Amino acid sequence: MCMFCAAVPTVATLGLAARAEQQRKVKEATARGEPCPRTVVSAGKATAAALVAIVAVAAVYHTHVSSV
Repeated sequence: MCMFCAAVPTVATLGLAARAEQQRKVKEATARGEPCPRTVVSAGKATAAALVAIVAVAAVYHTHVSSV
């Protein structure tokens, strides 16, 4: 398994953990009556972007490796 293919489950797991942490912080802030913490990019969107990038790079890598 190439390094890009091996990175897919790692990125997905870390993204899910980050999303859960982000949701926990929002829930806690709401329970305390404080405004929700502002984020530049949600963890879900960042994870999706990283996964798309890794899959695209893996596709290019496997296309060029198989043609050599």
